Amino acid sequence: MRRPNAGADVTGIDLTQSYVDIATSLSKRVGMAGKTRFVQGSALDMPFAKASFDAAMILHVGMNLPDKAKLMSEAARVLKPGGVFAVYDVMRLKVGALTYPLPWASDATMSFVATPADYRAAATACGFSVTAERPRGAFAIEFFDTMRARMAAAQAEGKKPPPGVGLVMGEDARTKIANLTAALEGGSLAPVEMLLRLR
Repeated sequence: MRRPNAGADVTGIDLTQSYVDIATSLSKRVGMAGKTRFVQGSALDMPFAKASFDAAMILHVGMNLPDKAKLMSEAARVLKPGGVFAVYDVMRLKVGALTYPLPWASDATMSFVATPADYRAAATACGFSVTAERPRGAFAIEFFDTMRARMAAAQAEGKKPPPGVGLVMGEDARTKIANLTAALEGGSLAPVEMLLRLR
């Protein structure tokens, strides 16, 4: 069933040109090419003018960005006053060593997981107010449990498992997911949802 068009024009940005190309291709395939555009660039130095957007979001991006203050200042720069910035990143809830590889990093040199307090401090310093915040650890655990059950069912029936997040994670996807699941279950990491509004 087709979802109704919300009437929004969407611009996506990614560091990796091949991801930009795939996003453009997929938008064409689903008939959304006229409402979407994708550009190569960094969330820390976006190629957009000041006050270009009504809303912005990041989804599992911040764990690879060392400078949360710069992320928030760039989001504040490209948003119109009153604009909303939605954040959905894996964040650190407890102190302790992480086991690598993880879905976003092969080792600690590539991982910049921060606490919700770090995100809040960076956001408020750039003129955002936090309007909502929710940890989603239980949801993430359930997601990975469901994914494992589907893969096991497909194997039991002699079928090829459906494409999943492992498709973009490479050959060590199982290890990455297992390490993340252990951290989720141990309570040291969890995805956290934040809604920020630019004052």
